[in-house]
Amino acid sequence: MVAMAGMKRMSFQQKLLVVSVTSFFLGCCLGKLWCLILVPCGKRSVRIPYGAVVDVNSSVHLAGFHMKTILMPVNKGQHFNSLPRNPDVERLLGEKSCECSGRTLKDYFAPDDWTLKQQQRDSNLRRFNRRRFDPPDVYNHADGLSPVSYPAHGLVVRPLRAVLLEGVRVEWFEVDDYFRGTVFEVEFSGKMGVFTVLANIEDVNIVGDNTDNMFLQTTKPIHLNQQLQKVVYRNTEFNANIYDLVKIRYMGFTATVPVHIQHRQLPWLYEPEKGKIGDRVTVVVVASGHYDSLRRLVKSVEQYYPKTTVIVADDNPAEVWKAYQVRNVKYYRMPHNKGYFAGLNLGISQVATEYVLIVDDDQYFTSKTKLRLLVSMLDHTNYHLVGGSVENPGHTLGSSYRILGNATHACLESQRQVYHEIKGYPGCHAADHVDSFFLASTADIRVVGFDPHPAQARTGRQGRGMSEFFVAALGRLRIAVCRHVTIEQGDPGASTGRQRRAAESDMEDTHSLLRNNLTCRGQNSH
Repeated sequence: MVAMAGMKRMSFQQKLLVVSVTSFFLGCCLGKLWCLILVPCGKRSVRIPYGAVVDVNSSVHLAGFHMKTILMPVNKGQHFNSLPRNPDVERLLGEKSCECSGRTLKDYFAPDDWTLKQQQRDSNLRRFNRRRFDPPDVYNHADGLSPVSYPAHGLVVRPLRAVLLEGVRVEWFEVDDYFRGTVFEVEFSGKMGVFTVLANIEDVNIVGDNTDNMFLQTTKPIHLNQQLQKVVYRNTEFNANIYDLVKIRYMGFTATVPVHIQHRQLPWLYEPEKGKIGDRVTVVVVASGHYDSLRRLVKSVEQYYPKTTVIVADDNPAEVWKAYQVRNVKYYRMPHNKGYFAGLNLGISQVATEYVLIVDDDQYFTSKTKLRLLVSMLDHTNYHLVGGSVENPGHTLGSSYRILGNATHACLESQRQVYHEIKGYPGCHAADHVDSFFLASTADIRVVGFDPHPAQARTGRQGRGMSEFFVAALGRLRIAVCRHVTIEQGDPGASTGRQRRAAESDMEDTHSLLRNNLTCRGQNSH
């Protein structure tokens, strides 16, 4: 009653003050109870945005308080791994096993020779892998609870130059740590460069500046994020093309940022186009000794695409060779029996146009040999090579390849099929192998090249040599083939002049398996 009487005698302002103080203490008690029951104290976190003003002594409070959701671990149970699997999906996972067709590489050698050959091959493979460049197999797992944001796709820096580590940021801080004045620390480490800062932010301590292991330390979260925007990686160990894996550590979390160290690559440009096929395309052919067929080819090129240069490489022996001097034909006589693919390499080395057309001397142009369509496709898509087909009925269009198995037991599977139709070019399909003539980017085809090994020197297209080119191009060149762009072909056997003997076939097969580190040919190989 006394209290009630006292309240009645209080002014309105006094009553408001009592209610406010009472509400404050009641709110504090309820908040503490909420913390104890639902959220472990000390696990509160805060997101501090760019530009926020944070000062313990000021009346401006932290923005963005939020509570973490407590996730209970899920008990998978014993039945989890025994759930029925979808066989149609499971068969697409990983790589199919290798099932050999015919003899394996080991079958071509005596036991003692095979042991030595294995040692030589393993040594050769190690040298190849050391020179090979592939993006590193980085398990870049993004932890959902990690407070660190970073450029997971990686960054690019030129050799012995520097790059800002853009996108690195701490997204949240523990509230209790902040108010206790805890020192927040971010660590950077790498192997092929050092870390420094573009500018120094107030109240941030830098340990290990210009070393491969740098630390940023501060009690002020906003200043830490401002300093993170100024961190620079500088490459100090020269390499023309390699990755350095930069590690960023904070609060027990580790993030990996791939930094691609690579020289800037310059384009290979050609003289401005003038609208004529002859200004953009050069024809390359290897003479097989059938000069009547060669003359027919050259005549057809001049008929349908005048002033187009034809480069002829000829390795025929003296008793067969005939001088051949025709306008727009550049003739190169090679040493005797160097082979079809050595001739292609020589011919391509002399090409000065953007595109090169590879044909055989038993083929010849017709009105359906639409080079403009092939040129248009290379001009307006990202394909490097596009082929046509032979008008003869039953001639196949192209093939697809798959490398099956693992590092110790692999084989090449090929199938007489092509992939999807290319948008905007009806009748043209993606492929891995072209069975007939083809047009290609000169600069890109030079990078792959043709294997002039004696094992396949005399086989031409009829052997595995052309397949070896397309196998080498896997993953390097994008290839297509157009059904309605055709060329006429005479007697297919005329360009070789003879059948392959069994010994030559064995030598070619052995070379193919050794070169590509394969155990055998796959079941569907041709």
